[in-house]
Amino acid sequence: MDHVFHTLFDDFCDADDPERYLGVSLRSDEEVVLMRELGAALNAAAAEAPNDTDAEYLQASVWPEVVAIAGRLAQVMVANDLRELALLLDEAAVPDPCQIVRETTGNSGKQAGGDSGSDTASPQVGSATSRKRP
Repeated sequence: MDHVFHTLFDDFCDADDPERYLGVSLRSDEEVVLMRELGAALNAAAAEAPNDTDAEYLQASVWPEVVAIAGRLAQVMVANDLRELALLLDEAAVPDPCQIVRETTGNSGKQAGGDSGSDTASPQVGSATSRKRP
């Protein structure tokens, strides 16, 4: 249990005061609330473990609450991490170069079937050497 306490109260954040870790190691207000609840539940379990043994923690009356809160916090954190990853991947998406017409060598700068000067995407690349495709 020492590792759990050390991680939650020293390394990852301070489960007694998680608000200051919002945006650092915690992504959302829900994570902050759940971390505070987990800290309180772990502290309650510690109060029932006078010899600070793993067996005492596991036998504490509040241990099922510790497990339930930790499980919910893990679900929320994973969901938030996956959401953030999806956003990062969307931002990193590179547009298909065939969808955008730019003024480069061999390119008239005009969209196929359109007039120049517009930044809207075209389904075709207009070039002096390419044939128009439907």
